Amino acid sequence: MIARFLPIFAIVATLMLCRASPAQVRVLTLDEAVRMALVDHPSIQAARLDSSAAKESEGVALAGFLPQVGLAAAYQRTTANFSYQPGITEVAQTPRSNSGATYNYFVFGATLVQPIWDFGRTLGAYRAAQAQTVGARLGVEVSMLDRWASVVAQYYGVLAAQRLVEVATRTRDAVKRHAEVSEAFYKVGSRPRLDMVRARAEAAAAEGALGVATQGLDLARSALLTAIGMEQRFAYTVAPVGTNLAGPMPELEAAVTEALARRPERERLKAGVTAAEARVTQVMGDWFPFLTAGMGLTDAGTRINQMAWNWNVNVGLSYPVFSGLATWRAYRAAKLGLEAMKTRMKEFDLTVRAEVEQARLRVVETTARLVPLQAGVEAAKEALRLAEERYKAGEGNAVEFMDARRGSADAETEIVRAEYDIGLAWTALKRALGSMPVHAEAGAN
Repeated sequence: MIARFLPIFAIVATLMLCRASPAQVRVLTLDEAVRMALVDHPSIQAARLDSSAAKESEGVALAGFLPQVGLAAAYQRTTANFSYQPGITEVAQTPRSNSGATYNYFVFGATLVQPIWDFGRTLGAYRAAQAQTVGARLGVEVSMLDRWASVVAQYYGVLAAQRLVEVATRTRDAVKRHAEVSEAFYKVGSRPRLDMVRARAEAAAAEGALGVATQGLDLARSALLTAIGMEQRFAYTVAPVGTNLAGPMPELEAAVTEALARRPERERLKAGVTAAEARVTQVMGDWFPFLTAGMGLTDAGTRINQMAWNWNVNVGLSYPVFSGLATWRAYRAAKLGLEAMKTRMKEFDLTVRAEVEQARLRVVETTARLVPLQAGVEAAKEALRLAEERYKAGEGNAVEFMDARRGSADAETEIVRAEYDIGLAWTALKRALGSMPVHAEAGAN
C-alpha cells in the first residue's frame, strides 16, 4: 500500500524543494542595459516621433508646388425680382417685379489652381522644412548619445555600490569575528573588559555601515532602471564591465577636430542655419508678385434636372504693393535669426573644445589617483595583518588593531570610488567626442 504512494510523495517533495529554492537574481550587463534604454526610453521615443512629425511637415511644404483642387456645392432659396441698374437701358417689355415668391437655386462647382511662380515663397518654405527634418533626425542621435552616457554612468554607479557592499560585508564579518575573539580573551582574563566593549561597538558600527551601503546600492539600482526607462522594479545585479571605455588618450587638437566632426548637435545647428537661410528666401518672396493659372467648372440652375454648365480658364497675377512694413520687419527678423544661428554654432564650437579639454584632464587626473591608491590598499592590508597578529599574540592593543581595520576598509572604499570616477571620466570623454560603441548603435536599430 505504501509503495503505491511513493511516486506521489516523491513528486510532492520535489515541488516543495523547488518552491523553497531561492529565486534566480537577474544579471544585467552593460550592453543589455544600453540596448534596452535606446529602444524603450520615452525621451528617445519622443525624439523619433518628433522626427516623423517633421517629415510630415516637409510634405505639407511640398504641397505648395502641387495643384490645388476644390469642389463646392451651394443651395439657395431666393426671390427672383428684377431691378434696373445704372447704365443699363430700360426695356419697356421688362417690367420691374416686387414679388414675394421664392425659388430654389443650386450651384455645383470645381476649381483647379496651379501655382506657377511665387519668387521663392514656396521654395524657401520647402527648404526650411527639409532642414528641420534633418535637424529632427539628428535630434534622435543626440537623445541616443545622452541616454547612452546616462545609462553607462548609472551602471558604473551600481557596480561601485555593489563593491562597496562587498567591502562593508567583509568588514562586518571580520569585526564580528574580532568581537568574538575579544570576548573570549576577556573571559579567560587575558584582555581587559574595555577591549570587549570596544569590539562590540565596532561591530555595531560595521553593521550600520553595511546597512548604509545596502541602501546606497538600492538607490543606485533604482537610478539605473530609471535611466533605462523601466517602470517595473526587479532584483538584479550588474556584471563587471569586461571591456571598459578606456583607450589611447587622443591629443587635444585631434580630439576637438573629431568632436566637431562627429557631434550630432553641431550637425543639427548646421541644419538650423540652412533652415534660417531658407526662411530669409521665403520672406523675400513677399516683395514680388504671385503668378497662378487655373480653371473652373460650374453647373447651376433652379432644378437639379435642368441645370446649365459653364467652364473657364484663367491666369492670375497678384502683387502685394504695401503691407504696412510687415514684409520688411519679417525680413529683418529672418536675417537676425540667421545671424543668431551662426553665432550659436560659434558658441557650440567653443563649448565642445572646453568639454573635450576638461574631459581629457579628468581622465588623466582620475587615472593618476589609481596607482597610489592601489599601493595604499596593499599597505593597509599588510598593516592590518601585522596588527591582527600582534593582537592575538598579546603584544598589540585593541585600538591599534581597530585603527588598522578601519584603515584597510577605507583604502578599499577609496579605490572603488577612484575606479568609479575613472569610468565616469571616460564616459564623459566619449560623450564629448560624440562617439558611442558600435554594439550600442546596432542594438538601437
